[in-house]
This record gives sequence, C-alpha cells and structure tokens, in this order.
Amino acid sequence: MIDKSLPAPRPIRTEYAQHPELDLDLLPTLLRDMVQSLSNQFQIDPVIPMGTALGCIATATRGKIRARISSDWLEHSSIYICNIAPTAEGKSQVMNLLRQPLIDYEIEMQREARAHIDLQQQQHEIALARLKAIKDSMSSMKKTSKSTPATQADLIEAIELVRESKPDELPMLLVGGDITPDSLTEKMQSAKHLGMLDAEGDFFDQMSGKSYGSNARWGTVLKATTGDQIKSHRIGRGDGVVNDPFLAICTSVQPDVWLQLHADKSASNRGVTGRFITLVAKSNVGFRDTRAHEKYPIDPDLMGDWNRVLQSILAINENRILDLTNTGRVLFQRFRDDWESRLRNPENQRDGFGQRLAGNLITLAALFTLSDNPSATQIDDDCLEKTICLADFLLAHRKCADHLKIERMPEQRILDWMAERIPAIRDVRDVNSQISFSIRGDGGLQQSIKQQAWAKEGKMQAIEDALKTLDQGFWIELEDDRIYPRADLLSLRW
Repeated sequence: MIDKSLPAPRPIRTEYAQHPELDLDLLPTLLRDMVQSLSNQFQIDPVIPMGTALGCIATATRGKIRARISSDWLEHSSIYICNIAPTAEGKSQVMNLLRQPLIDYEIEMQREARAHIDLQQQQHEIALARLKAIKDSMSSMKKTSKSTPATQADLIEAIELVRESKPDELPMLLVGGDITPDSLTEKMQSAKHLGMLDAEGDFFDQMSGKSYGSNARWGTVLKATTGDQIKSHRIGRGDGVVNDPFLAICTSVQPDVWLQLHADKSASNRGVTGRFITLVAKSNVGFRDTRAHEKYPIDPDLMGDWNRVLQSILAINENRILDLTNTGRVLFQRFRDDWESRLRNPENQRDGFGQRLAGNLITLAALFTLSDNPSATQIDDDCLEKTICLADFLLAHRKCADHLKIERMPEQRILDWMAERIPAIRDVRDVNSQISFSIRGDGGLQQSIKQQAWAKEGKMQAIEDALKTLDQGFWIELEDDRIYPRADLLSLRW
C-alpha cells in the first residue's frame, strides 16, 4: 500500500525538459483574461495563447511603434515567437480566433484599395497605348499622314507617364507560412510592414530551403528584426529596396520542427534561432476536461475588447516612440547589470537568445503597454516590471525547446501505462489507495509493454531499472511483484 506521507514525486525529465508554468499575474489585464479564457476553453497550456496574442499585437503595430531606452537605442515592435506543442493540441483554434481581427482589417483594407487600383490600371493601359503610338510614329520610315511625327520630348513624357501610372500593389498585412524567401522580400518591398501568423512549420521549411531543395535564405528574416535596410538584386526582376522594414513572426509548430531548425547550423550559427522567443507547451492530453467547451465559454465581451484593442493599434498611422519613465530606466538598468553577469555562462546565451533578451523584454513591455492603452506614449512601469519578471521564465523555455525529447522516457511510458488503467475520475481523493498492478503476471506490465522498442531491446532489466527510478522518485512503491502507484497519480504530469 502506498504511503500517503511520501513527498512530492521527483521530476522525471531532465533539467532542461521541465515546462516552467506561466504566472498569469505577470500579464496585463486584457492579455491575462484572454489567455486564461482560451486556455480553459481549449484545455491548452497558457503559453500558447499568450505567445499567439503577442504575435497578433506586434503585427497590429505595423512597425509604427518604437521603444526608446536611450537617445541611441531604439527597439521597434518586430518580434519573432515560436510556440511549440504536439499536434492536435488546439494550436490552430487559438491562432484562428486571435488573428481574426487582423484578417478582417486586411480584407477591408484591400476592398477599399481595389477601386483606386482598378482606376490606376486603366490609366496605365492608356499610358502604354500612348507610348506605343509615339514609338510607332518615331520608328515609321514612311509618312502615312500629314501630321507632325512624335518628338523625343513626346517619348520622354510618355515613358514618364507610364512609370507614374503603374498600379499600386494590393495592400497586405499578413503573409502565409508557405511564402518563399524571394517572395517574402518582394512582398516587403511592396507592403514594407508584414506579419506572419501561422499554426504550421511551413515557414521554416521555406526559409531553410528544405521545401525546394535549395540553400537557406534567411537574409530578409535577419534584417527585418532590427529594421535594417533590405536590398535585393535579382536577375529578371531588377533592383529593390526596403527601408525600415517590419516583420512580426508567430508560429505554432510541433516539437520536431523546432529541433530540426535548432540543429540546422545555417540557422543557429547565423543567429536565426537566437532571434526567436520559444514557448514550450505542457501537454494536457489525457487529463483534459471533456466538458470544457460547455463549462468555459469565451465571453463575447472579452472578444469584443480584444477586437477593439487590435483595431485601435491598427489605426495608429503616425510613427510613435514610447519612452521609458525615469523609474523605468532605473529598473531596466538594474536588470541589465544582473543579466550581463549571467551571460558569462554559455548555457544562458542560447545562440544569441540571451544577448537579445533585454531588447526583447523592452519590446514585450511596449506590447503589454499597448494592450492596456493603445494611446500610450510611455512604457508603463508596471508592464516593464512584469516583463522583467518573465526573463527567467523565457530563458527556461528556450532551454526546454533546445533539449526537447520527442521520444518518451521508459519511466514516462510506465506511468502512461498505469494512468490508462487508473479509474478515470476527477476527484483524486476517491482513487482507491489499494489499487496495484502486477509486474510479471498475465496482463501485467511486462507482458503489456514488452514489444515497445526500449523494453524489447533492454528486456526485463530495462523495465526493472525504470521501476527502480520511479520507486526512488516517489512515484510508486514496489512490493514483491506488484506496483502500488500514488493515489494522486491521476492529477500529475510527467
């Protein structure tokens, strides 16, 4: 029988595989309420709706917002976020719900622009027809009429008219994850400010060249983070330039997508992965409340507030700088002094993530501030303090992302096997403390999992070693040939 006085079980995962829990009190009011509501409704780790919401807010700024730390240090609202969770966890539902106001804005923006672009197209065709007529007149060797031939001045004027009447591109706010590197550069030359909000990993495959068997092309992604000028010189398309580009990226991908990107030296060595804030979701599969869709409806008023905030941020037309207050400057400098000493440990650098964290925190503080007050002209001190308190949380999630294990450990597989057989009741106090499982008997542990690769290769010794680890870690008690799981096993994650 299990001893009820046992301490809490020791973590099975390695140091880096832990999933730091999000303290919702560190989020501003609207963001906190939205994250909590979506987490309850979709039974998903709160880090997924938090990361997705931040990506939406950043996209809504359209590069109009910068945060000023000092006269020579400006951070604009470009931010790259990679949410990580297994498939079928609810990532797409969260993404679809939160980005809808941005989709609606883009549809309306394009609707309003089409009439003007159609007029430009007709004027352009007239200009082309006039240019052709002038060229025909100047190149004709015979005089077919008594009219005066076109002059060089007419030709110059016609060429200029063609250039000036060229139709504008249809305005864009969002690009899809399947965009190629060349297309991304072209779209930024046209739109200048873009967001990529996608619940799949296509974007990483495209930029790394895996989708079309080419070399990695991360240049535009790297430069857009800090607003560096982007120039392109492509045969067949001529030269192009983007001054002060803005790109917000928020993806929600499966663990193997991030692991492949992290292992790609063309990305990690160039600082691509170091530019991403990674948030690793703890899976609730097997423990989700199957009545959540009825018990935790999303408040329409909350969604209305979310829509209005995004619309207010989208309505910002003039560039705006958010300054730190005097208190904020002192607070931020104190953090930087402490953080710089921690960067002496290479484990905290993470391909440049640690070095960029201070700037990312300022950007997050600006996004937090705008979520509470889209008209703000200063970074709110409370928002800044909250983002600074997230520093360790964000670093821990980055370490977790870099050391993810897709294959479950033997101890986890044994716990999975027992959890499936423990009565599926919600009140863990009602679990019969006498419940136990046979190790070697018919229908017992060994017989049930002996075909799993790890057990097949290691045979009974592998199973015994895993059971010993669980016993020493206070997950179970072993007695003769039986396993006594903790009565509260049902409420635990591993």
